[in-house]
Amino acid sequence: MTRLIVCSWFACAAWATAQDEEPVQKPLPLEAQLFSERDPALFADLLKRAATQKLPKLTVVEARFLFHVDQRDDAAIARLTPELEALEKTFVPEQSQIFSQKEDFAAVVQYAKSLQALEANDTAAFKKHITEAFWLSPQQAAAFAPHIDALRLEQAMKTAKVDLTRPLRPLVGQEAVTPAQLLAMKQAPAIMFHFWSPWSREVELSMPDFVATSQALAKGNIPVVSVLISSDDDVLGDAREMKNQSASQASGAWVLDYEKQSFTSLFRIKELPTMVLVNPAGKVLFNGSPVDTRFWDELSLLAPAIERPDK
Repeated sequence: MTRLIVCSWFACAAWATAQDEEPVQKPLPLEAQLFSERDPALFADLLKRAATQKLPKLTVVEARFLFHVDQRDDAAIARLTPELEALEKTFVPEQSQIFSQKEDFAAVVQYAKSLQALEANDTAAFKKHITEAFWLSPQQAAAFAPHIDALRLEQAMKTAKVDLTRPLRPLVGQEAVTPAQLLAMKQAPAIMFHFWSPWSREVELSMPDFVATSQALAKGNIPVVSVLISSDDDVLGDAREMKNQSASQASGAWVLDYEKQSFTSLFRIKELPTMVLVNPAGKVLFNGSPVDTRFWDELSLLAPAIERPDK
């Protein structure tokens, strides 16, 4: 039996055969194409072919599930809940392309139901279903945990209040200013904090994107503050070098985080780079990755003239 071996919902999926492998040059069977295709238009065409050839419902739904996971489309996974629940009643591991245990499939059902609860802003139901998913399939903890972290961050940011009158510590010998002053100078609808470190590989790779983003925000009169999360001597030297070499064209102020009551702690920064948008009242409007579409959605509401650089 040809079977899809899934290492992790977010990590890897590879086809393997129990017998002889087919030559590489031969076209992949439809099932293999369904589980490997990630172009939305091509995947939609494959689903049409699957309906014509009457592939098993379980195979098609599993392929759709993995596709949505790969696309990080939580809303689409939530919409799969009724179909997953219906299949759970008759699930047989031998008929599955990816799950070797009934508990693993049951965990997927609970996972989808937890995302459905998030869509409905039902925190109690989310906690119930995500806990059950952990219990059924603890090896998939890496898939479940980010949703818990995201919910906790969202809840914390609802009550976070930023003191915009505290002077910012300059990275280089420039005069200290406050976020409130930067907002007032541009009569800006918000200020963006960019958290970074020269020792982060992700920051290094994304620095050209940050430079372009900062320039786009400058055109929209939104001030940018790049916050170095550590002020150790070794980090400071590398930070100044990266700023001068890789980010010399970036717009905005470059500052050090506070040693006490830091921005890093207030905003619960865990990954770099992270962008945080704050309005003039000190309320957090966005906290997350710069590639998150919500970041640009929020910016478009604040300053419709801003254009995303990669478009």
